[in-house]
Amino acid sequence: MLLNLSTAGVPASFNPSLHPEGHMKMWYASPLTRFDPHLMTALFIVIIVFGVSYFLYVKRKHREKEDNWKNDKQEKQFQDLMAKKEITLRKLLELEEAFDRGELDEKDYEQKAAGYKTYLYQVKKQLNDFLN
Repeated sequence: MLLNLSTAGVPASFNPSLHPEGHMKMWYASPLTRFDPHLMTALFIVIIVFGVSYFLYVKRKHREKEDNWKNDKQEKQFQDLMAKKEITLRKLLELEEAFDRGELDEKDYEQKAAGYKTYLYQVKKQLNDFLN
């Protein structure tokens, strides 16, 4: 006994509709109706995948360039000198505020301020040498 596989178990009224009727009406009413909808879907997917891939590629390249820049020995030295300068300036400001509040006498203030200013001068000199 041979079975006809094309009609086996399939009701005669079965309509294999892949897309809902509403979607089909919208497609035929759109300006893209002369294009194959599956081709358009594939094209949109390719554009999206390419866009995301390009974004990730550019982001990775930028991160690599930034890591190389941060790992540069001279850049680290420069950043260290700038940090020392900022810390010393902040310490001088704190020292002046402590003196204004009366927490330090004039002798201690001048001694510590002279030390900070000497250190700040050395750091600025190193920065100048570094930049020239």
